[in-house]
Amino acid sequence: MIRFKEFVQFITEMAAKREGATLSNFDSGVMYELTLGQALNNHPEVGRGNKLPRHWRSFNEDYAGTPAQVHGKLVKKAGRGSNETRQIRDLAIKNTSNIIDSLKESGHLGKTETNGVKHPPTKITNVFWTSNRDQVKEQKPIEGDHQRTTGHHDPNSKADLMVTIAPRHEEGHHGEHHPHYVDGHGAGVRALVASRRAESEGKPFTPPTNPHPRGSKQHRVWAEGYSHGQLARHVGISAKLANNPINYENAGYDSMEQKTKSKGLAKILNDEMRASDEKIAKKHGYAVYKTKKDGTKEFNAAASSENFKQDRAVYEAEEAAHNAANKQRKANKQPTLPFVPKSAAAKRAHNAYQMANASLRTGIRNVANALRGSSQDHLRSFILNAVVPRTRNPTIIAHSNRKTNKSAVHSEEYYRNHLEEYDNLEAQHGSDEEEGGTNLYIYGTHKKTGERKPIFTLNHKTNSGAMGPRQFGVRMPQIK
Repeated sequence: MIRFKEFVQFITEMAAKREGATLSNFDSGVMYELTLGQALNNHPEVGRGNKLPRHWRSFNEDYAGTPAQVHGKLVKKAGRGSNETRQIRDLAIKNTSNIIDSLKESGHLGKTETNGVKHPPTKITNVFWTSNRDQVKEQKPIEGDHQRTTGHHDPNSKADLMVTIAPRHEEGHHGEHHPHYVDGHGAGVRALVASRRAESEGKPFTPPTNPHPRGSKQHRVWAEGYSHGQLARHVGISAKLANNPINYENAGYDSMEQKTKSKGLAKILNDEMRASDEKIAKKHGYAVYKTKKDGTKEFNAAASSENFKQDRAVYEAEEAAHNAANKQRKANKQPTLPFVPKSAAAKRAHNAYQMANASLRTGIRNVANALRGSSQDHLRSFILNAVVPRTRNPTIIAHSNRKTNKSAVHSEEYYRNHLEEYDNLEAQHGSDEEEGGTNLYIYGTHKKTGERKPIFTLNHKTNSGAMGPRQFGVRMPQIK
């Protein structure tokens, strides 16, 4: 007899096959990051070969594995040579040229002088996979890939890839491709990272000693290579594989308080979430309580959420089977039917979602209240900080649209210029067409056409169903 969990998995997999999908949205996004890094390395103007980006990850079987492990797992899952992998590869290759052009336009590539120091033209000398981001937990910094790459802790950075840009040896420099120059450059880049790490930790740093006799050709070449390494800098790339509109960030409550500059907003949002979770859990029999040291009972949100997830699995299996049946009806030119949960478990989950949506509407209304009365400059700053968070290193957005098969790269300056096209900015809960809901819109009037429309949306959503952590999805409808 097939077990219940196996039945749920079977139904879900069958529905996915009918839909022609083998990779989840998350899987596709990770594959795009890795393929984009590989395509950058292999770009003619980078010339690092057809290899995956460098990394700081451990060896294991999950997404924390090396790029080769993760990429291989995803290729196997999608099927080698499948349409999915082919499309992601083609979009990534197309977008690398846009990235190179953007870095040239911003002056990062081809630069021949820094602070009065002349050097060979700057090029991309390294590509890192950095989606394991720096964090702050309980007011303590947690080192991620960004700090490991640059030496600086930067929790605002959302870059999935980071490129190192530095002067690089070219054929003809010093009359030959001198190995000591290459070695010196490598030492310089390593020293740069080490010095930044030491600086962030408040520790002293001693640069490496030139291994060659002073006055010798080798000493000069090595030293010049080392100094070029000291001129290295990093640029982050936020890789987005999505249909329009792009989801720029899934911001948490602390992040939203920081962006709105509304002290206490995170507590208000967290209190509402906890009250909603307990209300849902009590009503549907999910509630779990733990006994504190003083003998009082405390609601255990995590354990209660696990109980909800059992009902959610049934709900999602029924919904997947319904969608597959509707697709077949559509193919047979029959009318589709609305989804109605059948089992008791699915009905409980459905009702839990309805209750959660009411709480999400309350939460987004609190954000709207925090922004009410904001100045035009504050609203522009809020939008820009939500789309391209302020970071120590510049960041560009590399977006590929699977639906239109188009790719584009945008810099922070691009978004700043876009916002300057609108005035009379105003934040409101819900749109002009529909009151309330779980969305916040910022409307603006186009300075030239006079057209008034939403230029920014913030969607309040749960992470894993009706209970548990929540976040805000950030979008700009006009950017495609």
